[in-house]
Amino acid sequence: MIALPINFGKWVEEHADKLQPPVNNYLVQRGDFIIMAVGGPNARTDYHVNETEEWFYQYKGDMLLKLVDNSEFRDVPIKEGEMFLLP
Repeated sequence: MIALPINFGKWVEEHADKLQPPVNNYLVQRGDFIIMAVGGPNARTDYHVNETEEWFYQYKGDMLLKLVDNSEFRDVPIKEGEMFLLP
């Protein structure tokens, strides 16, 4: 079944309580890929390995994505309204 469009701003308002510490994230949609909304700020210092691409859309505020690229630590700033695809 094809999913209907989501008004993301409205979705965030309706689920704001789920985007708070300690978990800070909530599943928006699951299918061939998953969509997670993550609230912030977040004090986590761990990294994870994902076998697939990850797409970031910074809806509100700015963030600093910390990643490891070819065994080298990198910071990728993502500003409000920007998108980033992590291969």
